[in-house]
Amino acid sequence: MIDNTIYLIGQLINTIAQIVLFSSIPFLWYIISKRSFKGVFKYLGLKNTNKQNYFQALKITSLAYIFSFSIIVILKLIQGGMSLNPLDGSYDRGLIIFTISLVLFGIKAGLSEEILFRGFLGKRLICKFGFLKGNLLQTGIFILPHVFTFGKSPTLEVIFGLINAAIIGYVFGYIMDKKSNGSILPIIICHGVVNITSSIIINII
Repeated sequence: MIDNTIYLIGQLINTIAQIVLFSSIPFLWYIISKRSFKGVFKYLGLKNTNKQNYFQALKITSLAYIFSFSIIVILKLIQGGMSLNPLDGSYDRGLIIFTISLVLFGIKAGLSEEILFRGFLGKRLICKFGFLKGNLLQTGIFILPHVFTFGKSPTLEVIFGLINAAIIGYVFGYIMDKKSNGSILPIIICHGVVNITSSIIINII
């Protein structure tokens, strides 16, 4: 019981730390450049949009996720699963611990990465270079940290993982700019759902 509590506290601290770290860059940039905090949420796309945009985002993400699912299945058949598992060991601690870890993981990735890569970098790059070039640039930047994330994973897993990051990164940029009126809230949810779904498949199936 104590060990599980310590584990969850560690997960919570890690989640908060990543959100603060990723968010601090765009927030500080805005405050320094604008000399004001007013308008920062709209600047990053942290604004609501209509329900139809949320459904469209989920539908488009579901289509893009076909590739992600295929990767997991192929790696399961070839190498017995994925070596990269951010929730490794969580499932063995019981369903409650695993569920809480899943939610924290979804929030951590969805919120922190979308604020930085789409809300901040994506918006600025698309505004400066146009949608196609700007979205490709933010996708390329989004791929970079995933190179380090995969680390010493088998070559095939690295290749598939980076292609998957490219697809997801581009699709989320497309949704933000073309389908949700600049709001990143739909893709924050979609990103969280993608990570949670993948973690369930990797750890249970």
